Order: sequence, then structure tokens, then C-alpha cells
Amino acid sequence: GADYTMAKAVVSTQSTGSLIGVTLASNFCYPERFTFSKKTSVPKDDIIKEGAVFDPIVAGHEVGTLPDMNLIALNAQDNAASTRTISRDLLTTPLFLKFSTASQLGAINHVIGTVDSSEVFDIGFLLTAKFKGVKDPAVEGSDLQYSVELKCGADAATTEIMYAYPDALKAVATADNWYVSYTFDENKMLHVSLSSDLAGLDNPANKLSTTATELPAVCISELEKAAAKAGGDGVLIRYAVGNSADKITLLYNSDAKLTSEDVVIMDQSPNLAYLLYSKTYPVPGDEDVTAYKFPSDSCVNTADYQFVEPQATDGVCPAAASLGEFRNADCKAVKLTEAATEDTCNTQYCCWYADITKCYAKNKPACNFVGNDLFDLSNNDRTLTKVEGTELTNTNKNSYTTIYLGEKVEFSCKEATTPGETNLLRYNKDFANQADFGDYTKVEFQCLANADNSKTTDFKAIFDMVKCEAACTKPTIHESVTITPDFTDDNGDPKIHPSGTEIKFTCKEGFGTSTGTTEFTETVACSSSVTDYSAGGSKKECYQCVAPGLDASVNAAFEKATVLPTHKVNLKCTDGYSFEKPKHDLRNVMEVECNYGSGTGATLEDVSDKKCSQDCKLKLPDNHGLKFIFDDEETTIESVPQDEEYELQCQTEGHLLEFGQADEIECEEPDADAAPAEITVKGCHQPCSIDAIKGKYTVETKKKADGAYSSVGTPTTEVALGTPIKLAGCSSSSQVFLFSEKDQNEFVCSEDTYDFAANKFKKIIDCYEKCELTSGMSDNYVAKEVVENDGDGTLTAQAVLDDMKLPPNTKVTFECKNTDETVEGTKGNIFTAECGTNGDKIALKSCYPSCQVNELDNPNKNTIVKSNTDPTAAKVAMGEHVDISCSGADYTMAFDTAKSKIEEYGECKLQATDDASKKVLLEKTSTEAEGYCVAVPTVVKPAKTSVGPLKMTASVTLPADRDDTDAWKISELVVVREGDAEVCKITVVAGTDSYDCEITLSDATNIQAGVTLRVKEIKYDTKGSVTLPVKSVEGFYAGPPALGTGAVTISAVGKSPVLLTWGGTLAADVAKYTEAGKYEPVYVLTLKKSTETLKTYEAKSITDLVATTSYDWSAELEFLSGYTVEIAASTSHGPGGKSSTSFKTGNDKATLTVSDVKVSSTSRSVTITLAASSVGGATKIKHQLSGKTAEVTEVKTFNEDKQYTIEFDDLTPLNSYTFTVMVLTDDGIPSQPASITFNQGPTKPKAINTGDIALTDGTAAISFEPAAGFTYRIKVYKKISEVDGVKTWSTDPVATYVYPEPADGARRRRDTKQTYTFPGLAGNTEYKVVMTSEGTVGGTVLVSDPVEMEFKTFACSKATLTAAQVAVSLPADAAVSDFHRPDENTVFTLTCPTDLVINEKDTATGALTKVTTQTVTCTASGWSKFTAPCVAVPEPTQPPPVTEPVKEGLHGGAIAGIVIGVIVFLLIVIILIICICRRGGGGGTENGTSQKYSPRDNEGEPDIGAKEANGDNVSMGSQTAKVELGDEEEAVEAKVEGETAEEKV
Repeated sequence: GADYTMAKAVVSTQSTGSLIGVTLASNFCYPERFTFSKKTSVPKDDIIKEGAVFDPIVAGHEVGTLPDMNLIALNAQDNAASTRTISRDLLTTPLFLKFSTASQLGAINHVIGTVDSSEVFDIGFLLTAKFKGVKDPAVEGSDLQYSVELKCGADAATTEIMYAYPDALKAVATADNWYVSYTFDENKMLHVSLSSDLAGLDNPANKLSTTATELPAVCISELEKAAAKAGGDGVLIRYAVGNSADKITLLYNSDAKLTSEDVVIMDQSPNLAYLLYSKTYPVPGDEDVTAYKFPSDSCVNTADYQFVEPQATDGVCPAAASLGEFRNADCKAVKLTEAATEDTCNTQYCCWYADITKCYAKNKPACNFVGNDLFDLSNNDRTLTKVEGTELTNTNKNSYTTIYLGEKVEFSCKEATTPGETNLLRYNKDFANQADFGDYTKVEFQCLANADNSKTTDFKAIFDMVKCEAACTKPTIHESVTITPDFTDDNGDPKIHPSGTEIKFTCKEGFGTSTGTTEFTETVACSSSVTDYSAGGSKKECYQCVAPGLDASVNAAFEKATVLPTHKVNLKCTDGYSFEKPKHDLRNVMEVECNYGSGTGATLEDVSDKKCSQDCKLKLPDNHGLKFIFDDEETTIESVPQDEEYELQCQTEGHLLEFGQADEIECEEPDADAAPAEITVKGCHQPCSIDAIKGKYTVETKKKADGAYSSVGTPTTEVALGTPIKLAGCSSSSQVFLFSEKDQNEFVCSEDTYDFAANKFKKIIDCYEKCELTSGMSDNYVAKEVVENDGDGTLTAQAVLDDMKLPPNTKVTFECKNTDETVEGTKGNIFTAECGTNGDKIALKSCYPSCQVNELDNPNKNTIVKSNTDPTAAKVAMGEHVDISCSGADYTMAFDTAKSKIEEYGECKLQATDDASKKVLLEKTSTEAEGYCVAVPTVVKPAKTSVGPLKMTASVTLPADRDDTDAWKISELVVVREGDAEVCKITVVAGTDSYDCEITLSDATNIQAGVTLRVKEIKYDTKGSVTLPVKSVEGFYAGPPALGTGAVTISAVGKSPVLLTWGGTLAADVAKYTEAGKYEPVYVLTLKKSTETLKTYEAKSITDLVATTSYDWSAELEFLSGYTVEIAASTSHGPGGKSSTSFKTGNDKATLTVSDVKVSSTSRSVTITLAASSVGGATKIKHQLSGKTAEVTEVKTFNEDKQYTIEFDDLTPLNSYTFTVMVLTDDGIPSQPASITFNQGPTKPKAINTGDIALTDGTAAISFEPAAGFTYRIKVYKKISEVDGVKTWSTDPVATYVYPEPADGARRRRDTKQTYTFPGLAGNTEYKVVMTSEGTVGGTVLVSDPVEMEFKTFACSKATLTAAQVAVSLPADAAVSDFHRPDENTVFTLTCPTDLVINEKDTATGALTKVTTQTVTCTASGWSKFTAPCVAVPEPTQPPPVTEPVKEGLHGGAIAGIVIGVIVFLLIVIILIICICRRGGGGGTENGTSQKYSPRDNEGEPDIGAKEANGDNVSMGSQTAKVELGDEEEAVEAKVEGETAEEKV
């Protein structure tokens, strides 16, 4: 309509395609339509060029001139969105699909179906496509099959149409890109074509063949209905691919060029419409197009097709604006049974607008009543029914035979007519959402239809289920049960529930039903007619059996006190007891059942004959591993019943009972009154295996502990734990035990002797072979002695020589028969034969003639001739050699420094003799000329190699036992470092063995790598130089250099803290020669004064050193003194360099005081007092006042008290200031800063002058001029007394006023002159007004000095008199002021108004005196007494004539008059008494409470007439007339001619 316009066209978010999204407003209400004007909303010149076609639109691309193209494509996204929806009439327009992935045989390839506006298929028409492979595999070249399954309608069966295609098209389905088209012909038959490109779909050869001739009629019908539903634009088609990752393109082939006439609108999402360009829309020219919008917030239930504006065609459709207007005789809802068609669109049907040319009568479901349904709903005595808010009655019920979709029906409950009852809707569990019923006083249902419109809401059925009934109250229940709900609220008060509420009965704790359950399976629907479930046919009762108490002699007890019917309870013997004559299944526990009978209730089985006796307790070891067998079954009870036996077995297979344990145990019945005996039982254990030792030893065991050993037979392979074992001997006759071990052959199978984890014995005695002597021993030797006998004292050397065998672990010596001969390879004539434990044969050594080793001279004292076989032998046998070797590790051979000896230096040779006797001689056989040893010096590294900055030291040591005779004297040693760079030469001095070698590096380059040293060369005086073998010692380090000049700058603040400023590259410079774990310089900082050390800090790394930039040396330093900081460098290898830096301390911190203690608004002075250690006089200071001045450095002269004062006179009130000062030395060293903070108070208010106070008899108005930013507090004090001119005022103020006043949550502030009136002051009273200004600084309230003034209120007010309706005057017509002070000499005249007189009566006649004036004076307590108000003079009246003389007695009329008069009099008296009583009750308000204090309460008692006139303290109506005068005066009742004011009417 005219109220709507199209929003700007936006490009769809699809990657390519021809959809343009148009965003619509979201505030439309169903049903709505609007006119899409192509002339105004989408100018065709801007959007669509005449005669142009469309290019795929890229997101964000502006639409302009579009090139020629004969298709429109929608490309699916490559994400999870695998479906697309378009508007298309399949019956009239071909559908082209492009696929970008190959298909799979047998799998669903894609699905095409009709949808409504939701996101799911509506199963109106569903086409499923598959490739099914070769039709007949047995036939070569058989066609391939393409399956199309059709499902039309939700309940219809699936129809499969099989299409065949030739082998030529086989490659199409397996290609990455292929096309398919679906086309319906005029006979409604579906044709399918496949192609590898778009053009091929038009090729007849690519059309698939089928035997089917037509589609099912229901499929055509569903497509037609869908096309109609879409508003004539075509069915909404949804297609989906089988694989969500597939890419699918929808193609529409149009022969004609697309123009702007082709624009239509389709519903695509709740608030977004799309412009679809289609040749199927028959709109000529530039005619406006009707379109539809479907926002999500529809105002009509969407279960039905929505109403739109009706339009007349052949029939007459009523023009109704709402659903309610269709409820009339001319237009009714179409019944489900009626088949309305286009031709029957007339007044008997409601019409739905379809398009601009047709009026369709759509089938519309409704909710209908039949028969007496409406009568039942209209006449229920407890339930009220409303349709769309209208109550259903007999009068209007016929208008509601039809309830339209979306209309609502409400059921609510009427007031109950029976006392104590409450009507509520009936509870019915079949309703899904019980919360909709609320408190069950009313509920609302809506007329709705199901998915296929075959059923609608049945209000009559609902009414029958929920109609109101009397609510349920808590029923009477049996004491053994509880119910849910319990009919109480959260506070425990009774609660009602709707009739039909399900009551669940549950047994109380310990009770059960007759079948043993704790709940009654069936629930009961509560009803007001059934209120007792404790008796009768509705009775619900639970039961229990109570276990009886048993006598102590029974030695048994029930495990539970109660048991439910049909359940069992255990009767259990006391621990360690069993039933008499027990069996395994009835040993110490028996089940006793609780039986239920309808007449007896719940009863427990009889157990009076059951008794338990004490068992024999078993004393068992830990982890005994036993299994107890009782009555042929295993038991875990560790006690044996009397007169019964346990069979003992081992729990673990392969374990045995311990040695000595029988396999049966019995509990003997004890004597009377005696307890059965405790039985000690051994456990089961893994046995010891003897199978392995039986082959090596003769094994014997014992059967009983006191029995004898006996041999173990072949079958026995293991013995029980604790079995005694004896090794009687070795199995081999050639083997024996060691004599020292022969008594260790008996042991027991135990943890000590057997490794049960490895399943073998631990160390036991072993068998050993004897050692056999070599034959020929008797020819060379004679027996000498037994050296070791292994404890066998009977063993002799001769016996060994005779036996030719040596026992193991023995040693025997033999001597050469010729004592001058030497045993081969030894130094003497003794041969020792030793037999160990391996049984090796002893090799024979022969006796030979010998040479003396000293027959050859030693070259020097460090080169020694020795036997080749025994270096300690003095002789060598014939044919043996001697070696020449260095005397120790500190020497080496001169000819080859890698060697320390010459082997076979000489040989013992047999010499020829004239007498043919055996003579031997030791001859030198070596030809080496330099066959002597030279000393090898040693480089020794001290504990600390560093001795200073870039310096290191080493020691060089010569062996002390060196030959230093003249022939072998050493002259010089040469020491080198790595790379053979010479570092020092050492001159050797006789008698000196150790020498120092100090090395200084040129700089710190690579100092962290260290130095490796060795002695390269040794020089002899007579033997020349010898280059020594490389014997290097590494790890010599020089000390780190000192920190350079300027490494640190030191300054002090006062005397502390001391600030250190380190060089920026210092840490980096040290890091260059630092290596973690190897060379890590550390620094020790020391504070010194002259030569005195004041403080030393532990060593720190350079990083930690420079990280500290401030030191607190306040305890060590003095003010104005000089100091030195020394930094010593070192490493773990020793000390390095030192650096020193000097500094001076400054003055001590000054002391600050603020001169004036009382706050001041704009001025303040600060006094600086120097410390006692400061010099004084002309002193440099640096000071600043925060927020006021910049920092100033200047020299000021301090007085003899070392003080100087700085004045400030331009400070801001209500500001906080901080003054800071530092005292400097001449060279600028600062002291610690001293600071003081002070607050400036508010400005003192201006003085209160006489003209600033306006007084009355009860108020004082104070005028003042406030300044911005301050709070003003005005207090009024009352004078209490005055003695000798000294006035005493009230401790607390009688009134207080604070400016500015709070307003709207904040204070209003005005800087203009303000006036405040203090009400309620006493007249003729002295007061004092005190005013201060104040403000808050830093949370502290500061108050100015006060200004004050005394005043006295007036005693009398003219207004009091004029309020009494009298005129006030003074003599000579003097002016009467508004207020007056007490004055007895000034008399005021009060004159009544015209025609009124003073209410005074003559005491004699009782008549008014008719006086019109009276006088008053102003007294200390107010006006003197006067009478008011004035009254009118009554008119005279004539008495009635007397017609008869008065006779004796009174006639009836007189008596009646007297009676009436008396009654009236009594009434007046009663009223007076009541008034007096009320007044005497405290003079308060109506409810008897006293009136609050009034500032006028202390005034004196004026004339009551005046009081009444001005309305002060005079009761009106039911109010009392008591005047409260405060604590000083008694209450005075106002009198008017003998009457109280309360009596006046």
C-alpha cells in the first residue's frame, strides 16, 4: 500500500546467482500484501536494462549493464548448507541441475521436493534420484539404470520409475561435471535427460528411456496444489544433494531475453524477500505487481492459511476486517466435509484472496459444536465458559456453533454455593503443560488444526475433562501411611487441590503393604466425595512385623527390629557362637519370614527353639592362607562349633600346611560352665623346593620335630615351611665340604634360608673339588709346612705330598732339595702350592741355579735394576732376565720419555767352566745408550689461582728423591701454556723442590677460558736438555679486573638513602668475560670512612650489584661528612681488582610547623627549623607549595634559632595544601624532604546586623549573603537565665537551619541574599542566633569562626485581634503596629462590627449588655483578656395568650412539655460530661494521643474569643480545645460565659 516502500535492493550473499535480496519491515501483521512498483521502487533503468539478460552477480557488486547470457544460475555453497529453495512450477518449467562431483552407484544422489515456508520437506511431492548401475550384468552392453523414486503425500507408498541410458552416457555419471534435466510434458509424464554439458540436455539422444507412461495422479495433484499455494508463481521447490560437500548449480534455460517485466516476489525467510527473475510470471508492461510479505510476528495463528483482503468476483465475498466479522449468517467457515471449488465462491463461504484475478474458496478447518454441546457448556452450575472474552449463555450460544481457528475459549470456576467448598478446574494428567492451568481457577484453549487439517480442537471433550468441581481437602488417612501431596502449603497451613489430583499413598518408615512394597502401586484421584481412607472400602493400611526380644542365654539377636510383610529378617548368633547341631547352611544365621494374613495381619515365624553355643576360637597367624571346610563346604568363620571338625586346606594351589600342622582340627565340648578351648593353627605357605639340591647333595629330612633324619626319596621334590633339612654329604666322591663349613649342613625351610620369590635356597654350604699336584714334585722338592689348613689341624705337608692332592682353601710350602737353587720365577727356593675353591690342577715349577740382581750397577739413584718376574727378588734363576726401570711415577726414560723401563736389560746366563761345574753370570743385554731415568717436574694448581687483577700463580714441583749428585744436577725448567707460549723459566737450586710461577695477562680478553700449563723442558748440567712428555694441568684463572673509572656515581639525600648510578654498559662489559659455572665474577661492596670499614655486603653478581641503586646507611653515616665505597672483584678462583668512589652526605631533614593553629581562609605561614647538625645562617633551600607555586631553589638567612618563616596570603578556602622543603649543601646535596599538609577553612560569614533580623511574636527571619562553595549552619539558642549581666543560653539550639537545603537529591545553591524564618519561637523571649560557614577538605569538616547576634521576640501580634473579628484602635487614631512589646500604659480599643455586641450578659437579668467596645493591653504573656467573637442581639418574642386560668394540677400537655424539657436537659448534661471526659483524657487528638509541641504553647492565655477568631489551639468538630503551654505553665481551659469552647456549636 501507500504506507510501504521497498528497501534498497541488496545483493544476495550467495557466491553467484541471480537473487537480489530485499529487506522488508518486520512490523507487518498477517495477512498483509503490498504493491511492488517497478516504476518507483526498482527503476528499471537503474536495475534492469530493457532487453538485457543477467550475468551471475558477485557479492557486493553493483548491478549495471548486464551482458547477454541465456541462463540464470544459483550456485550452492561448498559448506554444510546442502539444500536450496527456489520458486518454480515444475509442471510448466523444466528444472536443470548441474553437479560438480561424480556420483556413487546405489547412493542417493539428490532429492527434489516441495516445501512450505519452513526449512523441511512437507512430503507433498518428493523425488529421490539414484544411479543403479547395469540393468542386466549377464548381457554385454546392457543399458544402465537411473532410478527416480516418487513419494506423493505423507501416507502414500513410494513409486519407483526406472529409466535406462546407453553405455555411451556411462561416463556422464562418473564425470566431475555433469547435468540432468527434469521436464513434464502435456500428459504430465516426467522426462529425464543426462549430459556432460548444458547444451546436450536438448539432444534427444541424451533423453533416458522408460517403460512408464504416466506419473501417479496423486503426484500431479500435489504439484498442482503446491503451484496454487505458491500464489500462481510456481511451487516452492527444494533440492538436496546426497553429499553435503557437493556443489550443485540450478539452471534455468530461457530462450527470450529477460526484462524488467519479469520481476516477481517470493517468500523466502521471515523478514527477507527475494526478487526472482522468471519468464513464467504473466504480467504485461509496467503494471504494478502484487507481492506478499510474511513476517515472523504474525498476529493470527499460522496453523491455517492466512486471511487476506477479500475481493468480489462472480460471487459476493463479504468485506470483513477481522475474524469476528465473518461470524454471521451470510459467511460461515467451510466444513471439512464440504468440497468448495472455485465455482462455488459465493456468500455461503468465507473467501481467501488468491491473486488479482481469481477468488478461491479454500477449505478452512474450524472447531464445531454438535448436539447439546453448547447447552452443556452454557448451563454448568460450577463452570463459566467464555469465547474470545464473551460469556457463553443460553441466549448467545447458537452464535458459537463454530469457533474459528485462532479463537480462544476460556473455562473458569464460579463461586461455590456450599459453605466450605471451593470450585476448581478438574486436574487431568493428559494435558502436556500443567503450568497453563495456573491455580486451576481458569484456563484458556485455542482453536487449532493438525498438520493435514483433518482434526481441530474438540472443546466439548476438553470441557468434560476440566470442568469445575468441588476442590479436594486433606482426607483422613491411616496412621501407617503418608500421602503425596500432603495438602499443606510451605507454612504448614491446609491447602486444597483440584478434583482429580492424583494421591499417592506411601508407607511410613518401617511399614509395608501386604505384598511387601513400600508404596501402593495404584494412585487415587482425589474427590470431594471421598474423604476417608483410614477405614472401609477405601482403606489404605501398611503393616510390619516386630522382632521379639530374646533372652541373653540364647546368644542370638535379630538384625533388624522390624520387617515388612513377605520379607525376611536374619536371626544371627553372637559373634563366635553357632546354632546347636549346626549345618553349613544354618551355622550362625537363619532367615525368619514375616507372614501376612488377612485376619491376623503381619506375624513373624516362631524361633523359640533356637539357641547358640560358643565356638572354639582359632588363633591364626597373619596372612595364614588357610581355607576352612565345614560340612563339606568352605566357611570363612574363624571358629569351630563344639563337637565339630574343620578340614584345613590351603587357599593357594601349590601351598602346603606348615611343618607339624594336622589337616583336621576339632572343637572339644568343654566341661560345664567352662569356655571352649582356643585352638592354635599354623598357616599355609609356599613350600621349599629340594629338587635342585638333590642332584648335588645327599639330602635328609625329618617327618616329626622330635624324629630322626631320613633320606629323601625320589618322588619328594618339595617340603613344607619349617621342615628340618640335613645335607649328609656331596653326591660326587671327588668333592668335599670345606672343613670350615662342614658343620653348617643342617637348616630349616624358612624365610631366612629360602628365597621364595626366586624359588631357590639362599646360601648353603657348597661342594668343592680337591687340587691335584703335578707329578715330579717328589723329585724336586721336600715337604716343608702347612701355611693355611681351613681349620683342619691334622693336615700335614708330607701327607699332601704323599696324597698328591691339596684340600680346598689350604696352602702348603715345599723347598728345593738343593738349597742353592731358585724356584723358577721366584726370588727364593720355596714353592707354595695353594688350593682355592675351583679345583684347578697345581702347575709344577722347577728349581734352577741363580744370579744376584745387584751384579749389574744402577745408572743413577732413580734408575733401578730389578728381576723381570719378581721386582722384589734379589736373585734370578738361570735363563731369566732383569729389567731396568724408573724408581717412581715422577721419572721417565731419557731415551724415550713415553717409557719408564727397559725390559730384559740383562740375562742370567750359564758360564762355561774348566771343571764343568754349573756357574751362572748376570750379563747386560740392552744396547740403549741413554738407558737412564730423568725427573719429571709437576705443575701444581693451588686452591686459588687468582692473585690479583689479570694475575694468576702456579707451583712447579720436582721429586724430592731425585739424584742430585754432580753428574745428575738439574739447572733449569721451562714452563709453557697452551700453544707452547713460554710463561716462565725456573732456575733450579739444590735442595729446593718447589718453585712459584706468576703470570700476568695483558687484558681481560677471553680471561674466562682459563690457562693450561705444563713443564716443557728440563735441563741438566751434564746431560743436556730433555723435552718432557706432555703433562698439562688446566684451570688456571687470573683475577677479574677492577670496575673502571666512572663505573658508579654516588650521591646522598641527607645522609640516607645513598643513591648509586651505575654505568649503562657496566653489566654488559662484565658479561663479556663471564661464563656460567666456570668464571663468574662477583663483587663485594664495602662502605668506609677513611680507613675504618663501616659496612660490608655479601658478594653479588654484576647483575645483582647494579640492580641495587639505593642503600640505607642512616645508622652508619653522619651528616655533612665524606665516605668511600670500595668494590672488590673476585671469582671462585681468587681475588681480582678493586675500585673506590667517594661521596659526601647532606643536611639532616628540617622540621616544619604551621604558624596559626586555627583555620584561616586565605593566609597561612610555614616556619622551617633546621636540624641541630645543620650550620644555619645563609642556607640554600628548595621548597614548593603544592598547587600554588613552582619549585624554588634559593638561599635564605636563618635566624639564631635556625628558623626561617615563609608567608602565604593568597590561598583558596576549603583547599588542602602540602608544603615541601629540602635543605641543600653548598654543592647541592639535598636533605631528606620535609613536608606538612594543612587545610584552609571556609570564609567567615558576614556579621549579622540589626537590619538582617525581622521579628514577630513567634518567628524570627534571618537574612544572610552566602558565598559559593560553603555550607552555612544557623542555630538559635534560648536564654535560660541572666545573673549580674551574664546570660546563660540553652545547651542545645532550639532551632537549626542548614543552607543550601537538600532538593531533588542534591543541594540547591544560590549566591544571592537568602532569608530563612525560624517558626515556633516563644513570644517576648530573648534568643541568640549563631551562624558559621563550613566545608569539607579530605573528609574533614572545617568550620569558620561564628558570627552571632541577640534578639527578643515581640509579646503581642495585631493579627491575633483582627482574627477575632474586632477592630483595633488607639487614642487619637494613632496607627496600630503589627507587633508590640509589653506596655501597661498603652491601651487598645476593640470595637465589634456593626449590629454586633460583646457577648456579655447582665448578671441580674441574664440579658446581653449590648456593649460594643472593650480595651486590652499587651502584657508579658500576650494580650490581656478579652471576649470574642461579637454576637447579634436576638429579636424580642411575644408569649402565647393565656385563655384559661391555671387550675390545680397539670394537664397532659404541660406534663409532656416538662418531660420533654427534662429529657433535653439530661441530654445536654450527658453531652457536657462526655466532652469534659474527652477533654480530661489528655487534651490530645481524636485517638487520645497528645498533640505535638507548638511554638505557641508558651504564650499566655488570651481571651478565648480571640483564640477562636484566629483559629489557634481551638478545637473544631471533634478536636479538643485544650491548649498545651509547655512545661512551665498549666493547661488553661478557654471559657466563654461559663461554657467551655467544646460546648460551643
